[in-house]
Amino acid sequence: MTRWLVLAGSTLVVYFLQTTVLPSLLLYRFRIDLLLLWVVAYALLTGPKRGLSFGLAVGLFMDLTVFRPFGLSILCKGFAGYLAGNLARKFFREQLAMPLIIEAAAIACQELFLVVYYRYLAGIRIDYDLGMVSEQLLMMIYSLVFAAWIYRVLAQLVDWLDRTAADRSEQH
Repeated sequence: MTRWLVLAGSTLVVYFLQTTVLPSLLLYRFRIDLLLLWVVAYALLTGPKRGLSFGLAVGLFMDLTVFRPFGLSILCKGFAGYLAGNLARKFFREQLAMPLIIEAAAIACQELFLVVYYRYLAGIRIDYDLGMVSEQLLMMIYSLVFAAWIYRVLAQLVDWLDRTAADRSEQH
């Protein structure tokens, strides 16, 4: 229970940073999905089951609070959490290169999914030209700067939660 309360509280802090602080810090009109980075990092650190459930919960929260077609965030975050959790067994936790590569892939997949959804399912015309591609690449670079920090912070938080859970189980 304590784990989920701490995760919910820290997720609210990340949501607050994403919606209020981050937009004023970024250049141009870049948008960084800190919650996607948060979900992927958590899944990498804990595995596919927890990654999927955390991704679905964060996606539901996003769908309830952000103006977007309902279900898009649930699908994107849940899928990203599950896939990242499955990739978690492929590297050591202390490595930073692999999590960043996986975070970049998650960002690219989410953006591609959103373009496909809006263009083909919602019927909104989106011209994917060289300017849009370069904008997406710059957004990904910005995101990866934040992803490295998020991964380190979340790794320490998960370690702390695991230690406190072990301490509580030893006391009983």
